[in-house]
Amino acid sequence: MAGQATFHIDERDHLASLRAANVRQLRSRRFLIRITTLSIVAASVLGGILFAVGEYPWTAVIAVVSGVIGGLAALALLIGLTWLLLPRRARRLYRQNRLLQRQVTARWSDAGLEWETSSGHTRLGWDDVHAWQSDTRVTLVYLTDLLFRMIPAHALDSDARQDLVATLARHAPHRR
Repeated sequence: MAGQATFHIDERDHLASLRAANVRQLRSRRFLIRITTLSIVAASVLGGILFAVGEYPWTAVIAVVSGVIGGLAALALLIGLTWLLLPRRARRLYRQNRLLQRQVTARWSDAGLEWETSSGHTRLGWDDVHAWQSDTRVTLVYLTDLLFRMIPAHALDSDARQDLVATLARHAPHRR
């Protein structure tokens, strides 16, 4: 079934979309592989150096475990700080990007997706959609891992939201 929504994106919508995209990146397999690989390499290098230099092998083991725990704690601190600063960044980026502040009409059908504003018209076939995700605040349609279009939940009644999600589920890969 075809559907349509006309809306203005506000700062809260923009923040919700950035938070959803941020969580998606943190939950991605790519992020977990990178963190795991970095931890193993760092632990191996640190352990090798300490084992070669130290008199007691257990000292190296304790230092490696402490280093991995400290590194993961530092990573958690950086992720938390990024999360806390995200509202400030969202407000700043929203004010900079005039395109976000224009009225948007989004359309969806079995043929694809369309976004229309006063400055242009974009038509996407389903092959152009990389992934999608939806939560209570926003539905994101990804064109790449980081580039997305959004439809805020307040722009849709429950039937339109169900239709949009069903259309996306039929035609586009769903990656959380």
